[in-house]
Amino acid sequence: MKIKEVEVLDIDGTGIFSILSLLKRNFKVTHYSIKGESRITRFAEKNLSPMNVRFIIDSINNGRLSQSSKYMDAGRSGTLIISYVSGLSKDFSDNDVLRLVQRIAKNFSDEFNIICVGLTFPGFMNKLVEVINRENHVQPPVDKAVHYLPLPLLVGRRVPIGGLLTRDVWHIIRAVIGTRKMVNGLGLLEAEVAAIGLILKRILLEITAIECLLLSRKLELSPKKVLKNGLGKGVELSLLMSHSHPALKIIERIESNLLMGRGILRTLMRMSKMAEMDFVNRLNQLRKGRDRLNILVVGRELKILRGLPSRKFMIHRVPRMTPSELEKKLKIFAEKYDLIVFTSRNKYVSKIIKSSVSEGTVIINLCDYVGEGE
Repeated sequence: MKIKEVEVLDIDGTGIFSILSLLKRNFKVTHYSIKGESRITRFAEKNLSPMNVRFIIDSINNGRLSQSSKYMDAGRSGTLIISYVSGLSKDFSDNDVLRLVQRIAKNFSDEFNIICVGLTFPGFMNKLVEVINRENHVQPPVDKAVHYLPLPLLVGRRVPIGGLLTRDVWHIIRAVIGTRKMVNGLGLLEAEVAAIGLILKRILLEITAIECLLLSRKLELSPKKVLKNGLGKGVELSLLMSHSHPALKIIERIESNLLMGRGILRTLMRMSKMAEMDFVNRLNQLRKGRDRLNILVVGRELKILRGLPSRKFMIHRVPRMTPSELEKKLKIFAEKYDLIVFTSRNKYVSKIIKSSVSEGTVIINLCDYVGEGE
């Protein structure tokens, strides 16, 4: 079977997720980085599991994944994925991306397809069609060659697809979204609105889950039973500091510009601040009777810990690594620390930590931390 070639114009680093999906389905990928050729491996190490990082490196070595910082050459193969989450990068605004696409539109062949994967403010895709039309007057019409789908990680199991799907484009989009359900037959604007609607639904579900947990604590009920009976299985919490999430910046623009209010964002920020204050208070309580509280952080670095005074708190961080490496590290470090904080949803991290520490060590998973409430 002939290997199909796809180019990925990566605006903010989110292209790593589409690239991984395409490589696993036998596509050959050219990655155009806006900020240097080494960016793809750096983003892989930051966002993917060790096994997938190894897969990315192997794909580079065997020639199935190539990298280039000459992004002005993008679009020559006929199929271009633009990976862009509005508000994620401080260096690129919507207008910057539109100007960039307008400049590379001269590279598009007579039969070209553009797939924008990410999250955009409603109306962005229609503007994208307009700027391409100014520079490129080829067949098929641009509005039939441009497609939109939200970054699957942001919307869950249902992914709205904007644009008219041909056979070749269908295979590429199916590769990007994996086993998720494709909701097609939508226009570009309709798909943008549908994506934001799905994100709003997830945010509201998370707010409801947190309120249920706070209520269960006050009434001394089992949190698991409250969540399962009220919301069903599979509810995930990630509230702490979530008001900085790029998806919420779009929600804020919608609420302030279109809905004339800030209900959802205000609720999230209030809950986030409550959780942060409760977390710091808990650290101060654990420090009582000690000169310094020794804290081991497993996973990503946390801004909230950077502001703690070093004379009261000693913080050491263990980054993401393979299960065997993590287990080896924890056997060396775990007993030296009073508190272990981990920020990963991986089940192996939780199991290894719990099996490696002594009974007197306090463990906090910040992915599910909601504080004690008001």
